[in-house]
Amino acid sequence: MKHVTVNGEPARTFASEAIALVLGVPICIAILLAIEFNLWKGVTFWMGAFLFVVFSIVMTGYALSPSDLERDIEHDLARGEKGEYFIIGMPYLHFWSMVLLVRGIWNQFGPAAFPAANNPTFYDWTAFVLDRFLGVVLFDAPDTFEFHFCAIEPGPSKWLRALLFLYKFVVSIAFISILVVSYRKIFTRKGENV
Repeated sequence: MKHVTVNGEPARTFASEAIALVLGVPICIAILLAIEFNLWKGVTFWMGAFLFVVFSIVMTGYALSPSDLERDIEHDLARGEKGEYFIIGMPYLHFWSMVLLVRGIWNQFGPAAFPAANNPTFYDWTAFVLDRFLGVVLFDAPDTFEFHFCAIEPGPSKWLRALLFLYKFVVSIAFISILVVSYRKIFTRKGENV
């Protein structure tokens, strides 16, 4: 097997960078949960809210201006990066920021925010957000066929429903757009070894 190097270091591939990203995020989440359990109860709420706002703005900006996305991908590839941040990173981090945010809302407001939630676990909050994500990506098929990963539903709060609407809105306008533009830009470059 031939080892490729760039400037004396092993060459990075899209797969190796994506795996590092996918495995690194759960480690960061575990650290946040440990901090929340031992030091500061509101950390997932505030970190989730901050990251959700940041990634929502960035993803919506890229969806509304694909030329900016293409320019940033070209810049990333020119620096020797492989583009994993655009295809995997942003959507992945946006998803997990929403999981942290709804979990944080539950920790701060409890049954007032989610009346049907009965001692939900982190898995339950992941399933809750996954239900919303798949509802958008699969054109409401989970609602149509009554197939859901969890029974948690939001309470009557208009703010919480607005947050869930915003999440679905960003996923609907940004997720597919970013994936298509990124994939086309990263994987269709001639002579590029990804």
